[in-house]
Amino acid sequence: ALVQKHQGRAAVVDLTGELATVPESRVRAPHFETKPPEGGVVHSIPHPAAYLLAHFLTQLHQGQPVRRAVATIFEPASMSGLRAINELQRQAIGLFTFKPLPKDVFGEQVAFNLIARPGEESTIGWAGREKRIERDLASLLAIDGAVPMPSLRLVQAPVFHGYAISLWVEFAASVKIGALLDHLKEEGADLRTEDLDPPNNVNMAGQSGYAVGAVEVDHNDSRACWFWLAADNHQLSAELAMDVVRELL
Repeated sequence: ALVQKHQGRAAVVDLTGELATVPESRVRAPHFETKPPEGGVVHSIPHPAAYLLAHFLTQLHQGQPVRRAVATIFEPASMSGLRAINELQRQAIGLFTFKPLPKDVFGEQVAFNLIARPGEESTIGWAGREKRIERDLASLLAIDGAVPMPSLRLVQAPVFHGYAISLWVEFAASVKIGALLDHLKEEGADLRTEDLDPPNNVNMAGQSGYAVGAVEVDHNDSRACWFWLAADNHQLSAELAMDVVRELL
């Protein structure tokens, strides 16, 4: 109904992902596009984790061809809204005060815990969230078509805000770590090398873009590297939305 209401009059910028499956919707990320897509009145902002992975893997691939990748995404409570943030806070307090833990949102104890998925009574659409990340990531990578689709695992982390991603990447040839780091610096990546602490969801709060650190060659595979990425999820989504809005003005 919203799309029909604005048909032919104004563009709709969707940060929720709820309109991503309607025919008029296009996943938008001007950084990846040579020109704006034709047609469609709904500009769907990609999931922040999907954009982060697509952007970084594309940068890597331009320096050294990527063969495959595996990412573990640590999801903050803020991606599930204010009720989830409040429940995490109340769970943490409840553990210290020996009170029953509220589980209306997560259906499980999240405070001081890592869970592969929320409990059965959770109000979070976990499967749909994983699918959205995969769908948006596939759409962004398909624009260039060079980087293979990585395997993903979404984990609910006991943090209020900010994404962290553990990323394993196998390249087509043995890794020359010095050359790889130099390439990332030339591409403008916020690279935290050994003289700096790796990024995390706390020190990235309110910061633009994303940061990369703890870069290490896999001890069991000379063609593979580990990377640690972090970003402020709401800041990144807002920046992506503004990129689209500036293009539309």
